[in-house]
Amino acid sequence: MKREQKYLLSLEGIDPRAHKFYNYCYHGRSEACPSGSSYFWDNDHPDLVPTEVYNLPRYQPICAYCGATAKSIQAGIPRGNYDVTGHACDCSGALDEVEHAGKVEALQDRHDEEREELERLAPKLPGEVLDKVLAQAWETSLAGAKDSPGERRKLLALLAR
Repeated sequence: MKREQKYLLSLEGIDPRAHKFYNYCYHGRSEACPSGSSYFWDNDHPDLVPTEVYNLPRYQPICAYCGATAKSIQAGIPRGNYDVTGHACDCSGALDEVEHAGKVEALQDRHDEEREELERLAPKLPGEVLDKVLAQAWETSLAGAKDSPGERRKLLALLAR
């Protein structure tokens, strides 16, 4: 049975990873659908993400992996917004793309967490060393300021900051 028919009577030939993007419902018997039930693309499914498509002038978006017409995604339907937010396909190439993007995102998240952990474990500068260096510099500046009016002005300007 062709997938391009008006009614999709079975999910045969569709990648099993895409089955969750279809709803099975009863819509009434007809010549085209004697059982009265068929599968429909769930274009507002929360797990749908756009896949690579070719947008040719005067044509529906075409899947870059299999050449079939890409299905629309309307993520805003639950909120009353019927705008098309992207297109996706249910072929194995498109689903591989989504799976790969998920793996890349998970890897990036793990990398960010590990980087934060390393920064947290980085050696801290001891505060007493800084205090000692500043005290020595202050004493040196005071000693120089006593001897020179120019140094005294610099020191006062530094203190005013």
